[in-house]
Amino acid sequence: MNSPAILVEGLSKKYALYANPADRLKEMVLRRPFHHEFWALRDVSLQVPHGQTLGIVGENGSGKSTLLKVLAGVLRPTLGQVRVSGRVAALLELGAGFNPEFTARENVLLNGAIMGLSEAEMKRRFDAIAEFASVGEFIDEPVKTYSDGMYVRLAFATAINVDPDLLIVDEALAVGDAYFQHRCMLRMAELQAQGVTIVVVSHDVTAIKRLCQRALWIDHGRVADDGEPERVVARYLAAQFGQAERSEQQVVAAQLAYSEDQLARPNVDRRFGNGDAEIVGVGLFDAAARPIGTLVHGQPVELRVQVLYHRAVSKPMVGFVLRDRLGTDLASTNTTLEGDVLPPAAAGDLFTVHFTCQPPVLHPGSYSFALTAADGDLEQYMMNDWIDNALVLEITGEVPMYTLMRFPIRCRLERKSVVSA
Repeated sequence: MNSPAILVEGLSKKYALYANPADRLKEMVLRRPFHHEFWALRDVSLQVPHGQTLGIVGENGSGKSTLLKVLAGVLRPTLGQVRVSGRVAALLELGAGFNPEFTARENVLLNGAIMGLSEAEMKRRFDAIAEFASVGEFIDEPVKTYSDGMYVRLAFATAINVDPDLLIVDEALAVGDAYFQHRCMLRMAELQAQGVTIVVVSHDVTAIKRLCQRALWIDHGRVADDGEPERVVARYLAAQFGQAERSEQQVVAAQLAYSEDQLARPNVDRRFGNGDAEIVGVGLFDAAARPIGTLVHGQPVELRVQVLYHRAVSKPMVGFVLRDRLGTDLASTNTTLEGDVLPPAAAGDLFTVHFTCQPPVLHPGSYSFALTAADGDLEQYMMNDWIDNALVLEITGEVPMYTLMRFPIRCRLERKSVVSA
């Protein structure tokens, strides 16, 4: 398979928007425009190789769903070329693809026919679809009677059981319940192992980083970034806060005697914020307050974050995100979330926050801290400084580990005999 699974060249999609329905009729009769043009996509080009999982991020209205619909063949592009190889299964927005008057069984058979599968073949697959969807006795009821969760379960179960070469998934997965979402993630991993190409849109950036080998950021219909998920997501989040990334040359660092506090300048891979405050020092310490770079798993640790305020900040919040080497967010917190509301900071103030915790027994390996300094509360805040990979921690240990983490568990046996005499 030398040709890509998806080839998009110069894709643009235009809509004609009318102020009211009557304007459409006026335009037809009077033969002059009563609409304005809206370009949902402008000059989008990309190639997706077979077996790759591509995650797409962007604000609402950025063109993500339009791109998926074009890839699925639901919409035709205004300009450009789109070539998709193999069988395509698409789970788009709620309501797409099913006839609401048909039962689940009828819709499954209809979707199979659309995908080129015979009725006999779909009947052989039906039990697996029904089991995954878990709609129970409603399997022979019209889908218009279904809840959103039931509808999505049925749609996803159908999409993954037609042996797709390309699976397209919109944000619809967020509708399902927790059990369904876990079931979907396991099934997605199986499809990845089978070499299925997957394109997924999600506002869950942690899922994008964990699930995808590549990320695409769509902004106002154009490709803003394309590449490694952690980098693309970081740039997207910076834009969400309304702040561009900051280089080290843009950061006015205070010349502080860090050695007195046993803190070091944070490493900076990516950084953004409005600059009202600057994270200037960071350090990890053991229970005896000695600086460390390696932690034996299960031992207590203290993270110190030092913030210099260049301008007054009325509601300071300092926090961190713990990530594994793949960029998966494992844990996060901040001073406000922990109930330690910081006092207002004046220009020139230097705050040092001590986070002390007993982490779970994590799998030996490399972990990193992203550090945050913000102004506001948990509902609304302005990011002053955010640094990715500010500090790297190596966790070692001799306790056997076969998964990501262990936590305290006690085992107790209760035994009884049920064999009759």
